[in-house]
Amino acid sequence: MSYASNISRYTSFILLFIWCTHLAGQDPAKKIKIVAFGNSTTAERKAIHQVFAQRLPDLLKKYQVDCEVINCGVGGSHTGHLEDNDRHKVRHALDRLQPDVLEQQPDLVIMQFGINDSYVDTNDPESPSRISVSNFRKNMTFMIDEITRADIQILLLTPNPFGLNMEQWRHQRLESYVEVIRELALNRKIAFIDIYALYREYDRIPGQQVDDLLLDGVHPNDKGHEILAEKLAEMIYSLYINPTTQEIIDDPVFYDVFIAGEENAFGLNDQPYAQFREQNVTVTSSGKIVVVVQGRNASGWSDRSGQDLLCKISDDNGQSWSYPILMDNQGEKSICPNASVYNAETGRIWSLYSVFQWPFTKPESRKTWEGLKNREYIIYSDDDGYTWSDPREITHIVKTDSVTQVFGSGEGIQLKTGDRKGRLVVPGGDFVPPNKRVFAWYSDDHGETWMSSEVVPNPHERLTPCENSIVELADGTLLMNERNQGLGQRWQSLSTNGGETWSPFEPVMDLPSISCNASVIRVNYEGKDILLYAGPVGQDPEVRNGTDYDGYKFKPGEKRSNGVVFVSYDNGKTWPFRKLVVPEQFAYSSLIQLPGGTIGLFYETNFHKDIMLVKFSLDWLFEEESVK
Repeated sequence: MSYASNISRYTSFILLFIWCTHLAGQDPAKKIKIVAFGNSTTAERKAIHQVFAQRLPDLLKKYQVDCEVINCGVGGSHTGHLEDNDRHKVRHALDRLQPDVLEQQPDLVIMQFGINDSYVDTNDPESPSRISVSNFRKNMTFMIDEITRADIQILLLTPNPFGLNMEQWRHQRLESYVEVIRELALNRKIAFIDIYALYREYDRIPGQQVDDLLLDGVHPNDKGHEILAEKLAEMIYSLYINPTTQEIIDDPVFYDVFIAGEENAFGLNDQPYAQFREQNVTVTSSGKIVVVVQGRNASGWSDRSGQDLLCKISDDNGQSWSYPILMDNQGEKSICPNASVYNAETGRIWSLYSVFQWPFTKPESRKTWEGLKNREYIIYSDDDGYTWSDPREITHIVKTDSVTQVFGSGEGIQLKTGDRKGRLVVPGGDFVPPNKRVFAWYSDDHGETWMSSEVVPNPHERLTPCENSIVELADGTLLMNERNQGLGQRWQSLSTNGGETWSPFEPVMDLPSISCNASVIRVNYEGKDILLYAGPVGQDPEVRNGTDYDGYKFKPGEKRSNGVVFVSYDNGKTWPFRKLVVPEQFAYSSLIQLPGGTIGLFYETNFHKDIMLVKFSLDWLFEEESVK
């Protein structure tokens, strides 16, 4: 068995879905020209039998594809000019873009840069990289624009990780450059292979480590190049020659994810779950979508129904789903609420949740229950949700002076910028009768321990169910978007210190609220940062304020309906554009950008029983709106 096929069970086909290229559907009999444009991890080396560029022609012959591969890898090369950093007296990327790529007029260019750009030539972690991350992004963007203008297709490669003996701060520095490639691929709709994640997946398999793939802790060895070359051959054929995996969405596409009355994970009993609620959605580095939910059993009070914690996984961008996987079963106790967050630095999914202690079959016992009414737990998965650790109780870490802790309900985030880069932040709060308080949970040790932020200043504590969504803005500021009860609009708060303290809540006059959890994310479209918010607006898709319904008697299922996506062009200050996406029952929701740039909107429907997914493109969202 080859090295690449050996790890294929552990990592999905790591790519972004390609849209339309001039190679797509090309006759395999026609010889294609490929340029491998990169640094020393691309270049030929005496100590390596064959680098990936040398392996590609023979591998593509297996697919009856004839190709010429020109290796333009240069040792020591960064993305700038020689005068930008002359540590290595070579032609750097901008110096040789014209002769090495544009004048070659290839069909496809494989671009691999980042290790030399990120590298620090001293042992001081405060010293600058050879090329700053902002200039790296600028250089990569310029080259992508020039190559695209020449009608040449691009396939991006992230840098590979360093070996285990490299200082931790160098790993962290490199990860910033890896993230630039991921963002450029996602936002520019360019196919890519995440070598960083691919090698990390290999490292997580028992008995293997990333150094098995490296020659000297930096450069891939023959095994590392074989893995990459086989992935490249598969991708080039599948996406450019026989594009059966491409995903083109003209109009929204709907998928069932969890359907009540039909599915069971065999937790409390062998009966199908009566409800699935409060989904948390994460996308892993390998492209898998993991949806964590509560599987609820029949009860008069659905929030306390002995629910289990379970998940489903999709490895084809949401088109199909695994069977439900049981994460935790607490018998007749009730798991609620819950939040999940993905740590891209370690590949670990964390799920935090509360467990109500009284038996759901005796709901009256909640009034007489002695001791803690709820306890808090955490659980994790290192293999994209297929298996989970034993639950670990963290009540002693997170318990405040409250009766009930709240995690979520929804997704947490990992900070990507600033001196708190890598921090995990999860929305939440607690109940201190008669009030409810809102704050965030955060972890600076990759999820092992958690702390609560300061409480968000709030003039209407009793009207705040402490369910919110948090998004990181481009400058590192965090925006919290909060549900409220009966005030008509959503509320928002800002944090400039990674979620440790928050500004007072302020109403958002153009985001109507009918008291329901919702979601907000940041995406890039046509080179501009925008925020997307999704939530129900009730029976009138054009309602301006939730109080407009005062005195109106909703029909069953009508209040939490009409899922609308709102758009902000100014970091959440205003939300001038809206579009109806789900014209039916629509309750708790989770927005996420999927592999390929498509937007995935997960939502509860059918009287809070089922979980659905609707996928739509940003082009569809803005087809009648010019992006400001």
